[in-house]
Amino acid sequence: MIGVIAIILLPIITQAQPSRYWSNNFGEEASLLSGSVVGAGAGPSSIFYNPAFIAKIRSSRFTLNADIVKLESYTWENALGTEEKAKSVRPSLAPGFTAFLIKPKKKDRLTYEVSILTRDQYEFDISVNRKKILDVFDKIPGNEIYTGTFEGKIRFNDVWFGFGGAYELSERISFGVSSFISVKSLSESLLLEFNAFPQEQVIIDSVEVPFFNSNYTSRSNTKGTNVRWINKIGILYNIENWGFGANFTLPSLNLVGNGEVSKKVSASNIPEQTGESTRDYILIDAQKDIPVQWKDPLSISVGMHYATPNSKSEFSTTLEYFFPIDLYKSFSAEINPNITNKEDFEQLTNKDFLSQYMGAAEVLNVAVGYKRVLSPSVNLLLGFRSDQDALKGVDFSNVHTFNRPVNALNMNVYHFSGGTQLNLSKGHIVAGIQWSSGSDLNKPQVGNLNPEDPNNDPPLNGPIKNEMDVFYKSFSIIFGFDFNLSGD
Repeated sequence: MIGVIAIILLPIITQAQPSRYWSNNFGEEASLLSGSVVGAGAGPSSIFYNPAFIAKIRSSRFTLNADIVKLESYTWENALGTEEKAKSVRPSLAPGFTAFLIKPKKKDRLTYEVSILTRDQYEFDISVNRKKILDVFDKIPGNEIYTGTFEGKIRFNDVWFGFGGAYELSERISFGVSSFISVKSLSESLLLEFNAFPQEQVIIDSVEVPFFNSNYTSRSNTKGTNVRWINKIGILYNIENWGFGANFTLPSLNLVGNGEVSKKVSASNIPEQTGESTRDYILIDAQKDIPVQWKDPLSISVGMHYATPNSKSEFSTTLEYFFPIDLYKSFSAEINPNITNKEDFEQLTNKDFLSQYMGAAEVLNVAVGYKRVLSPSVNLLLGFRSDQDALKGVDFSNVHTFNRPVNALNMNVYHFSGGTQLNLSKGHIVAGIQWSSGSDLNKPQVGNLNPEDPNNDPPLNGPIKNEMDVFYKSFSIIFGFDFNLSGD
């Protein structure tokens, strides 16, 4: 039995990681223009979008940008069976981007910058509990109390610490580089559990059947940290009202990564249709000091910026292509023969119980922005960007279910932003909003609380169907400021 059931475990028990590259924007102006600033207009956030533009900043500056209020909502329809819904709504405060720009007075063509930015931040909590009165076991008289539980808690952060510099070769051409240390951290716990036990005392052939509880449990806990080195190379070309830029982000280099994983999958006291109980099984393991890594891809972005002759309006666009990443182990655990008894272990088609795999498909994202001068002191900024999910196109068919990432959260998202920029004698202040929305339909269900056969895989479930729909919505209030520190 274990050789059949244990190889079809739900992907939801495995480790998750955000897989959208354009979830966040950085910088007071770039945030409202949706990051369409590779060709010009990035300001202090140039260290991320195109370090060549750092050279165009004429004074030492300090900038801070944040989503002061962010409300995210995930909704899963049919996640646990027909008409079953699950929802996670979470407010948060996310520091986005802080930077210092240093303009040496004796080297006016050279500019330096240091920054801290939250590249990605992801949190959600969900708890779903359902109870039904059903006749789960045909051969046992009476109804059973049938319960299903799904609980998930995930925290992921990716913070970048950066240094960059740029040199203005001429009035038209600038060249820049930047280097970042990325610190990624994940904390995750997931539980899927089903129980069925008699509603009343069971009597078969005038004999009392001792009380029993049929149970299936899938539980995992994952923690990990990975430090990586990321480098960018940018070039900028300006001619009259036009600006053109390109930025090359090199694949990240692994510096150090460490984590721990624990996992348990078990089934017990589940009657067959004959009335006899199936053989119980359990797989359980926990390992610490596991090598951990989350790779970042090679990407190339190009941008264009145009200002009208009267300088009242500016249009910008950016495209970024992210190269694919082949499948790799993000958590590299050792094979442990003591996760179950010897007989069951030998029957397992995959004995690598704890390791996790990741990968990424190629992605092309597009952003457009518009800036309008309303008055000498007020500008209107609008932006849109796509945010394609890199995990959706990855083929995990050759990776065992034990080792696949969560697929219940991955979808393409689209972001709309807008707000105003207030121009001061010593800098700028921006305030605006961002609305994000995405969905993915016909995904595999987390579970099915409509059991047709208690010996389904996984046990005590109905058939797992591709009928789950996932919806994401997010609303953010954006605030940022940029001040001249040089006194010019």
